[in-house]
Amino acid sequence: MKRIFNLHIKYSIKNKAKLSTLFLLSVYFILAIFVFSIMENSDIQVQSKNYYEYVTKYSLQVKDYEGILENGPDEELEKSKNLFVKASKAADKLSSIYQYKTSKEHAQAKIEFLEARVDLFNAKLDTELDLKLVQQEILQAKSRVDNNQLLEMSMYTITSSNMLSKLLSGYSLIALLILILLCNYGVFSSDFENGIFKQLYSSEINRTKVFTGKLLFSITSTVTLLFVGTGLGKLILTLFSKTGSFNELVIVNQNIYSFINNTDGLRLISSFERNIITLINTILLVIMFLSLVHLFSIVTKSASTTLSILFVLVLSVILLNGLEIYNYLTYTNSLFNYQYNNILLKEVSVGVLYNYLSSIVYVFVFTLVSVYLLNKQDMVGD
Repeated sequence: MKRIFNLHIKYSIKNKAKLSTLFLLSVYFILAIFVFSIMENSDIQVQSKNYYEYVTKYSLQVKDYEGILENGPDEELEKSKNLFVKASKAADKLSSIYQYKTSKEHAQAKIEFLEARVDLFNAKLDTELDLKLVQQEILQAKSRVDNNQLLEMSMYTITSSNMLSKLLSGYSLIALLILILLCNYGVFSSDFENGIFKQLYSSEINRTKVFTGKLLFSITSTVTLLFVGTGLGKLILTLFSKTGSFNELVIVNQNIYSFINNTDGLRLISSFERNIITLINTILLVIMFLSLVHLFSIVTKSASTTLSILFVLVLSVILLNGLEIYNYLTYTNSLFNYQYNNILLKEVSVGVLYNYLSSIVYVFVFTLVSVYLLNKQDMVGD
């Protein structure tokens, strides 16, 4: 087993194509940060326009009330008008902050705008408000102000404190899995295509040990490069002054440590805790995905076929997202929960622990099936 592991290390170093994909995996976070920075600039412009629309909307309401009040004073109508005036000014301030990217004033301005919307909601003048979410957003922003911490201006804003939770969820996680697939799809299938299968699996080496050595190589090399990539990503963010504190508060589901998300409400936890939760999920998902890749390699005995099938599988998971059946599919395999933030914000029914357990169970299933197939006597042939 140790010999197989060492042989794959030497092969990876000598093979230029393999070495290139491993290098891409190690710098993945840097590439993702660059992509997110482009998306952040675009999103900030959109946010500025959105808040300006609030300004227009509330200003029109103010004019309507002023027109009515011309017919005579009314204390209740005057109060309602003042609430819209307050909300309009708060939205205008936020719009300017997004336009000029003055991030230092963002948290306080966000508090003023959200509190103004809550006042409208309480006066039954804004029925579109998600009160529980807004209340947590206010607490989060106040915590950032009290601790002199910046509030992210966009959902694409990446800092050293939120990098893992942002990049290990959604399409960026899918991209990471595809890159992992490119690094590992030939670990077993190359034995069949290069004609060394009979020699390797007919020798005195136990086939289970061969499989274990190869699987451990894939897991160890992939996870190691993920940690290396994490370190490089945080270094780049530090150099560009996009740092954050580990005690920054972020919004999550009220009871994230559950099998099923059946508890109403939201709460705040530290970004460090959220990063740990996300990292554990990613490691388990990667191990499960690698065991699936190796299973298909053993079944198909073809690198190209394995690559094609797994690529189509990942693409299908993305295409199925949004359909009514998708919420039920999230119970079947953790791969369907690639939008991991949806679990943390209770947008799907599956809980964190359920997702962990799903990955672990499938690792055992895929591994046992792979070992069984490898140990079949008729696989070697004459």
